[in-house]
Amino acid sequence: MAVRQLLLYRKNLGTLVEESGITSPSPLPNYLTAASPPPSEPRLRFCVSCGYWGHYRCQKCGDEYCSIKCGEWHREFRCGKV
Repeated sequence: MAVRQLLLYRKNLGTLVEESGITSPSPLPNYLTAASPPPSEPRLRFCVSCGYWGHYRCQKCGDEYCSIKCGEWHREFRCGKV
């Protein structure tokens, strides 16, 4: 029964933090004070079709692909900007 309740009444992180009552700042890190700096390196770009290094971009949606074959596959099946 407990598993059923967990599956039926899912809560997102915002709801869990709100229900926990973490409102006052404390010296210990918590969900309200935790933050990470922006990345120092650019993000890795992978092909949306095969996962290899994406060297080209779709002109319609901006997804990366690695070859002409993967680009054709992307345009046919995955490109959401038709």
